[in-house]
Amino acid sequence: MESGLIQDDNAPIHRVTRGH
Repeated sequence: MESGLIQDDNAPIHRVTRGH
């Protein structure tokens, strides 16, 4: 459960954090 949530949250979050 956490693996799926983390993977989906890691992709969009990383992009937003970079601001690209």
